[in-house]
Amino acid sequence: MKGSHVEYEMRRRWPGPKGTRSSASLAIGERIEQPTQLEHFLSARWGLYTMLGKRLSFAKVEHEPWPLHRAELLALEDDLAAAAGYPALGRPDHVMYSPGVSVRIERPRYV
Repeated sequence: MKGSHVEYEMRRRWPGPKGTRSSASLAIGERIEQPTQLEHFLSARWGLYTMLGKRLSFAKVEHEPWPLHRAELLALEDDLAAAAGYPALGRPDHVMYSPGVSVRIERPRYV
């Protein structure tokens, strides 16, 4: 995996404005065998929040630890944050990559 590249592209479909998108290109580095506390904190998420209709809901998430790799951000274009009303943050302070894991998400429950 080391020496590979990956590209991500996201487009906002609703609500507008049309054409709003984000894209990122990463160079994938070596596997992180022993993640630091920060790397674990940034990648370990055991729940998610979502809106069901007009109500906030929470769902538990279960998965194995992410296989993490060092990564270098080669390119970033981000219009999505501004379109959602958030200030543009620019380049992140820390970048990692994972090829992914299987995830189990429980049924969301109203908060």
